[in-house]
Amino acid sequence: MLSRNYFMNIAPIVRDMYRKHIFSKALDVHGAPFKSYTTQYGERKRGNKFKRQSTEYKNSRAPVLTGDLYGDFKVLKIMNNGFQLGWAAFGSRVIHLGKMGRVLSADNQVFPDKVERFIDKATSRRVRKKLPKNKTIRFKI
Repeated sequence: MLSRNYFMNIAPIVRDMYRKHIFSKALDVHGAPFKSYTTQYGERKRGNKFKRQSTEYKNSRAPVLTGDLYGDFKVLKIMNNGFQLGWAAFGSRVIHLGKMGRVLSADNQVFPDKVERFIDKATSRRVRKKLPKNKTIRFKI
């Protein structure tokens, strides 16, 4: 029903939805806007004073300075029963940002609500499509 091929198709879509929510819309995983930077850091970021700074995000509160954190969020693994998204190199930076109040992912909420609803709807649609139409299915518990 839910095969590796299905997860190969849905994983990049989920990755892009997550990136858009966190980095483009500058919302944390709970849907709240990221809090303001300290005065000094905010002035330096808006003034493009950092080496390798991504100018696209200079006026944003999103946790993007050079774009490395954005680019590092990717599909890590696709299995027969699911997929893994995450940061290959910058996982410690995500933990540090969480301690500062800039939550990109939490134990109680891994994805934003909109992304979770998308996964749920797409998976439910796929399961309903693959189930036999006029046949009783019994599950032994």
